Amino acid sequence: MYVSWERSYLESTSIGITPGHFIWGYYISNLYVYSTYLPLFVNILFFFYCFKHFYIKTNCSTSQMFLMLSQPSVLFFSLTYLRDFTLMSLMMCLISLLIITNRNKIWYIITIVCLSLLFILRPYIGIFIIFSLILSTSRLSKFKLYSLFPILFISLGLIIYFNNNLNEIYKNIVIGYESISNFGLLGFDSSNLDNFKVALTFLLNWFSYWNTYSLLDIDNLFKMIFVYDSILLLLILLGAIIKFRNKIFILDRAYRFCLFMILSSFIIGSFESGPATVLRHKLVLIPCLYYLFFRVNKVVFKSQYS
Repeated sequence: MYVSWERSYLESTSIGITPGHFIWGYYISNLYVYSTYLPLFVNILFFFYCFKHFYIKTNCSTSQMFLMLSQPSVLFFSLTYLRDFTLMSLMMCLISLLIITNRNKIWYIITIVCLSLLFILRPYIGIFIIFSLILSTSRLSKFKLYSLFPILFISLGLIIYFNNNLNEIYKNIVIGYESISNFGLLGFDSSNLDNFKVALTFLLNWFSYWNTYSLLDIDNLFKMIFVYDSILLLLILLGAIIKFRNKIFILDRAYRFCLFMILSSFIIGSFESGPATVLRHKLVLIPCLYYLFFRVNKVVFKSQYS
């Protein structure tokens, strides 16, 4: 039986379902009516459409293309009905748009639509995206605001340690974010916490966020592929930081945006507690990570970008 959009939305919001979850569920369920595979087909088709533009605009090589497409977490979540694979597609689309220098009305319309979808489907990521877009404007690029991040990040961690009120607020957010027994990704028991453990989680959770699975966490052979996935992303992250070029930062808006998004992942990752959830949540950041690293890699990018 057909149920109107308005009625479905009102019923969903009355039981605490967020607009993003409702819109995605409504979209998937309407495609699912025609075929169980149709939502997957449409999502994958949209992914490759965005990837085509990402591939062309970033001028990347076959090596980078193969590395991204063969990444286990990307392959695994492309076969699910979850939003994360589509969020990754939208991020590739946004990066491709930022590379374009000759902008017209159509560019602005597509950019606004892309940003709106990212914000609606995952609001807290949308906030960081908008914030990163503001920081990546050419007027602010000369101030090298990225250099302040380590000081601000460590200072916030110390404030969480010494300030009981902020410590309690952060702790409650992390515990409420995902109802599991451990606190953060460092393995602390949520029933046995002190200020030091809470502050340490804030400061170091980013490492486990990018290096989600290690050999010590493996309880079955299937998870071995995610060990490779985690090691690969961690190496690319460290490589992107080591290979950072201020000259490219000043000239390339997309590079600036991707840097601020990766720095934002240190904050985003501080609220995560479940490894399985982290695997899909960080998909939206993978295009930023790849662009940030390979933009300065002469082996992968063609000579005009070197």
